[in-house]
Amino acid sequence: PWTLRRAAGMTWPPPRLVEPVYVVEVETPEHALEGTLLVLSQHRSTILSEKTKPGTCVTIVTAYLPVQEASGFAVALQSHANGHALLLGTAFHHWQLFPGDPFDSTSKSGQIVLNIRKRRGLKMEMPKWEDFVVCANGL
Repeated sequence: PWTLRRAAGMTWPPPRLVEPVYVVEVETPEHALEGTLLVLSQHRSTILSEKTKPGTCVTIVTAYLPVQEASGFAVALQSHANGHALLLGTAFHHWQLFPGDPFDSTSKSGQIVLNIRKRRGLKMEMPKWEDFVVCANGL
């Protein structure tokens, strides 16, 4: 459950991480479509469309793929589709909210924040929201 914070008469949503998302197009024959869709689902993708080329048994699948999940995607795609799937292209499309609370160390979002803090040599405990908000009347 999100809680809203008030500062200087304004309501702010809680902090969240965002991640970049690619739009990808994969060309796959009908017999390899199941493996292609399996790989896309394993990489947190969202299927946008499946279009069959007229007069062929080739399907073009368009999907959103988080950039973080793109590492190893092409290799997994080839292995699950027996080498028949072809990654036509990837391009940045948009930013989306990363699931989880970055202040909860048990969530995936929180683990990413802790790993970044460790890599940069920062204290492992997260600073409190109040450490950054300065109220004009001292409250």
